[in-house]
Amino acid sequence: MKNKKQTEKLAIEGEEYKTQNGWTEHYNGLGEVMAAAPDYYNAGKDAGRGFLRRIKKEFNNTPTVTSTRIIHNNSDAKIVHYYGSGVIKPVEQDIVIPVFSCDLNLEEALETKDGLAYLQKIFNTEDDAKTVKKTLERLSGYDAYEMLVCSKGKNDKKFELVINLAYLSNTDSFLIYRSLANYTRTIPGTNRLHGSGRSCRVVGE
Repeated sequence: MKNKKQTEKLAIEGEEYKTQNGWTEHYNGLGEVMAAAPDYYNAGKDAGRGFLRRIKKEFNNTPTVTSTRIIHNNSDAKIVHYYGSGVIKPVEQDIVIPVFSCDLNLEEALETKDGLAYLQKIFNTEDDAKTVKKTLERLSGYDAYEMLVCSKGKNDKKFELVINLAYLSNTDSFLIYRSLANYTRTIPGTNRLHGSGRSCRVVGE
């Protein structure tokens, strides 16, 4: 059985990947909290250069699965950070989902009121557009025009989406991506069915 350090090392190297449910179960078993999208955002603000180099390597190796989930219930939607955690209480908020195609870059998304509000909810921040742009650029190592934002938009069906962060080799861009929680198709631009996941402890180092 792998210990904590072995699992984190494999995640960084892209050799350990699970679904969001798989990572949540894994970290619950260790008594730890799986990192949500806001934890990565805060790392973009506060983490040292050494950590950012390691996390960028992870983004390039395999998609990063967060513990942030969007739950659509007919026409309503809510966002949940630390979804499924048995260690801390998940954070839930209502969210309005704009319609973005996957060719819309971060800079363009932040220029719209709905785009800024959506990203503020994803990363649980009240930062203005300029700060969100600067933080995500520092986290990913990409300029805002090289980062793509995907959003499903309104829908009258029930479904759940996981928030992922990934480098897309086929477009040479960084993607803030949502995938169906129980879907098994590969993330675009990768050959991975699932992704790596980290604990808050590691993201906060």
